[in-house]
Amino acid sequence: MRTVVLAIVLAISGGPAPAQCASFPQIAAKLADDYGERPIGMGINRNGAHIVVFVGPGGGYSITMPPPGKPTCIGDVGTDWQIPPQPASGEPT
Repeated sequence: MRTVVLAIVLAISGGPAPAQCASFPQIAAKLADDYGERPIGMGINRNGAHIVVFVGPGGGYSITMPPPGKPTCIGDVGTDWQIPPQPASGEPT
């Protein structure tokens, strides 16, 4: 899967890059077009980076971590992402 991430960076940048970073719209479009990954959640870490989790229909996932004022970077990729079932309305959690 790491090879796939490098391929994304090469496709976006047109050549080797030291980091897996590009603009957020470029990264989001590439993940959607090539892997069917869509954002399912986001948050801000203690360093101010906006973390976004993208998940595809087969359970593949990518996590982006753009530091404030810098390009969006793919921080991790993997497989078998699962979303736990939600309790039915009125059931205790």
